[in-house]
Amino acid sequence: MTKDISMSDLLTFKRCQYRSFNQRVRGLETRAINRKMLIGTVMHRAWAAGYRTHPDVALRTMQNELIQCWGKGFNDHDKDYPPESFSHEDRYLMEDMLDFWYQHKGMQDRYEILKVEEPIYVQIGDWTVRGTFDALVRDEGHLLVVDKKTCDSVKDETDWLPLDFQHWLYQYIGWRVFGEPVDFMLDRVRREVPPGFGHREVRLTKKGVPAANNASTAVEDYLQRIPVPAKTVAELATFESELINLLATVEWADKRGYYTRTEIRTGGQSCGGCPYKDVCVAEYYGNVLSDEVLNVMFDRRAS
Repeated sequence: MTKDISMSDLLTFKRCQYRSFNQRVRGLETRAINRKMLIGTVMHRAWAAGYRTHPDVALRTMQNELIQCWGKGFNDHDKDYPPESFSHEDRYLMEDMLDFWYQHKGMQDRYEILKVEEPIYVQIGDWTVRGTFDALVRDEGHLLVVDKKTCDSVKDETDWLPLDFQHWLYQYIGWRVFGEPVDFMLDRVRREVPPGFGHREVRLTKKGVPAANNASTAVEDYLQRIPVPAKTVAELATFESELINLLATVEWADKRGYYTRTEIRTGGQSCGGCPYKDVCVAEYYGNVLSDEVLNVMFDRRAS
C-alpha cells in the first residue's frame, strides 16, 4: 500500500515525533493565529503571485495580492484568515517589506519560471513524498530552488545549513524528478525595514536631526541570499539512504503508535512555542484526553 507524506510533515517528524503525531496523525490544528507565521504566509502568497506574472508587472501584482488578503481574507491549508486577522501596523510592514525586497533584490531577478508553489512527487519504496517549492526556476541554465524565509534577523548564524534537512530534500527531489543537479538559494527577508523607508520613521533629536540610536540602514542587515551549490550524485545517494531510514522510522512509529518527545529548549521550534505543549505535558503525566476534549482545544486538519 502506498503511503503519502509531505516534506513539511517529514521535517516535523525529524524534529519531534510527538509533535508530528499530533499534527499529522491526529490532525490537530491550532485556532490561534501566530503573527509571525501569518506575515510569512501572506508574503509567500505575494511572492508566488509575482513569480507567476511578467517581471515588468510583478511588483504591482504582488501588491495587489497583499491588498486582496487584507481586504477579503484568505484560506490556507483549510485555515481561514479573515480580514480582521491583520493589524494596520502589520499591513504597513508587509507592504514595506515587499517594496524593499523588490527594490534591492527582486527587480534584478530574471529567472525562467518552471514551477511556483506546485506539488512535486517522488516515489521512495512504498512512500510517496510530496514537496512544494516556493519557486523552481532556471537561472543562467541551471535549475534553482528558491526558498524564501521571513525572519527576525538575517544575521543569525548559518552553521546549521550543511546539515539542513529541508534543503537536502529539496535538492534530492529536484534531482530525482528532473534528472539533473539542482542549486538551492535561501532568500531571507527580515520582518522590518530600515528607518526612513516606507512607513518606518527616523528617530529625531530635539534639534530635528537623526538620532544616534536609529537602526541600521544597510541593505545587508535586512536582506540576505545564501546560495547552496548542487549536490553530487554520490552525496545525494548517501542522503537517499538516510531518507529511506527516516521513512522506515515513520512507518515503525505509525504501526506501534509510539512517538518520542524531543525537548527543544530554545529557538523558533522550542517547546515553549509548540501549539501542542499542553497536550504533550498532560499526556506525559498519564492523563487521557478524549476526542471531545481535543475537539474543544483544536480544529481538525483535513485528511
